[in-house]
Amino acid sequence: MQVDEEEKLLRFFERSESVKACYPRQSNNNTKLNEKQQPKKPMIPTNVEKTGRRTQSLAFLLVALLAPVAAAQADDFWSFNLISAPVAVNINSPGHESIRMTGAGIFDTGEGIVEASGAYELFNAFDHPNGPIVRGTWHSTGFVSFTDGLLIIEIETHDNGTVGVGTGQLWVTEDGIAGPIYAEEDYRVPADGSGGGALFHSHGNAP
Repeated sequence: MQVDEEEKLLRFFERSESVKACYPRQSNNNTKLNEKQQPKKPMIPTNVEKTGRRTQSLAFLLVALLAPVAAAQADDFWSFNLISAPVAVNINSPGHESIRMTGAGIFDTGEGIVEASGAYELFNAFDHPNGPIVRGTWHSTGFVSFTDGLLIIEIETHDNGTVGVGTGQLWVTEDGIAGPIYAEEDYRVPADGSGGGALFHSHGNAP
């Protein structure tokens, strides 16, 4: 079992080295998922004259329709980049505490592995000993899921100038960030938007 885990990690990190150089640069452009990843529907053949020809055409059509879908579902190696430093608000904070984050990472949905890191800033953190503005770094500690454009990962946070670390969970979407990010307190995308978001890029199947 230990050998299998070591081989899994080795494959992941070998692939990750080639992907890191391809991280998308931060941009203020639209944060929608890369439209090139969406499979295009082939044109439906028309004016079929014979039943045999119609059957053959339908067979080819089904293959053409199902092939890109199957390929898209098989993609398991991804990268993501937080762009324009998205903000999330602490929904239980009377002082309107918020967090702003930057960062990037890679993850393998098939193997359940993630490597990601970045920085954060807390604002209006009046109940924090280093507040009301707190800066620090974060890094991933575990992969949870990636479904319908929602990436969920486990993270650790480390305030600058301190020794201890905190644990949390980061939810990443094209619209922004959310989840029990810092000190396991719930953060959500503001009603008027996060000011940023995330870009996801598929890199195909893991080797």
